[in-house]
Amino acid sequence: MVDAIVSPLLEQLISFAVEEVKQQVMLVTGVKQEVKKLTSHLQAIQAVLSDAEQRQVKEESVRLWLGPLKDVSYDIEDVLDEWICCTCLRGRRRSKKSMKS
Repeated sequence: MVDAIVSPLLEQLISFAVEEVKQQVMLVTGVKQEVKKLTSHLQAIQAVLSDAEQRQVKEESVRLWLGPLKDVSYDIEDVLDEWICCTCLRGRRRSKKSMKS
């Protein structure tokens, strides 16, 4: 009698847990793809900034957009650095937990 009640309940809990894990994996995968895309964009922006630094002396129009683009570049770099730090910290925590087990 108890099995008839507990078994379906356990199946639902397991199903819910599996779905939750799937969603977490999809989220992490999506973040990794976004980080790659941001890194690529940052490299392109930095190349443009390097060229613009030299051109701003002679061209007023370059000077006008150079500042805001630098700010965006710094913001992207900060986000990527923070993500990398968080990822490293999680990896260390997992390593410590697996060593204790």
